[in-house]
Amino acid sequence: MHRALDRAASAGDGLRLQYNLYALNRMIFVLPETEPLDVHRAFITEPGLRLPPRRFARVRWPLRTDAEGRIVGLAPPTSLLISAYDAIGELEHFAAHHPRRPWEAFDRCP
Repeated sequence: MHRALDRAASAGDGLRLQYNLYALNRMIFVLPETEPLDVHRAFITEPGLRLPPRRFARVRWPLRTDAEGRIVGLAPPTSLLISAYDAIGELEHFAAHHPRRPWEAFDRCP
């Protein structure tokens, strides 16, 4: 998996590629909808980026799942993914802290 993400990341750094890697990491793991900001670790960096003040991070975005955890859709990319994205670092972080999504969750994958 690391080699595939490494190849994809070196192929270019456009919005579409970053979004695809970002979404893929969320498809692989069962993540909470949100995390408190004091425990959340961000893997997207943008000097000077100012987000609205919140007390939580939307960890699962852009993935949409049903009540059983099956993937039912993806939100379209936004301009927030315009900076450096450490897809491999995030993959390793998720692997250390969250379970992998079961294969059954992909039966209706968009």
